[in-house]
Amino acid sequence: MSVFRRIIYHSGWFILLGPLIGAATAIGVINYSPAIIGGPDSFLFCFYRTIPALVIITGWIYSLLPAWLTGVACALIPLKLYQKIINRMILCAIAGGLITTLFNFARYGFDISILPLIYGEVLIMLIPAIVAGAIMGGVITYLPGLREVKRNNK
Repeated sequence: MSVFRRIIYHSGWFILLGPLIGAATAIGVINYSPAIIGGPDSFLFCFYRTIPALVIITGWIYSLLPAWLTGVACALIPLKLYQKIINRMILCAIAGGLITTLFNFARYGFDISILPLIYGEVLIMLIPAIVAGAIMGGVITYLPGLREVKRNNK
């Protein structure tokens, strides 16, 4: 399979499924450890309790770009490392975490001085990105479309 085709394949699946896995993980993080986002009185916790479906939709839309870049990074893993599932899972999790963290810092102009203010926001995106990257790295070869289709020339 050519590199371009692998990039298209990985990007498509990472954009489609990656943010949904991340949103489900984020809901779990918000639900079971609300201290990360400022306690049970925080706006995000109240927002999640009121409209959980909207959290999934906005989480999916907001993480499209990091998911796409993580899919491209996963497609560009050297074949020797890509062939073992554990290597692929670890590298995709690292790529997902790094890209999401850089995405968050880019939104604030790479100003490290505001890190204490956005600590909860970075964590609420970093944990799901790592989990989604690892899961997608593990299942990406089992999803349809990777293998070449052989056709008869009759």
